[in-house]
Amino acid sequence: GPSPGINKMVFKTPVRPGDTVNYELCVTSKRKSNSIPGWGLLFNSMEAKNQRGELVYRAEFVGFSKLRDFKPTLKQALCHVGGKNSLPAGMAKTLRQLERFQK
Repeated sequence: GPSPGINKMVFKTPVRPGDTVNYELCVTSKRKSNSIPGWGLLFNSMEAKNQRGELVYRAEFVGFSKLRDFKPTLKQALCHVGGKNSLPAGMAKTLRQLERFQK
């Protein structure tokens, strides 16, 4: 999925022709996104070792992941109709009326 960035990327040992490289990915922590409803952030570390067990690569990075149990509010669902991130004026008024009715 999309990624906001990589931190601390280090190439420790050269990889040579014929080397076999094995990667190991570990999710170190996670949290819900504060800015994107329905998405979470996964904090990962990755290491790669050659066939001799020598560390050749290490990195820490963050990736987005869609939340399994996310149920958008009516406003969130309507704001993303048609790929737009805002409501038409008439729909916004109707939504305000619905929100008052639900309280």
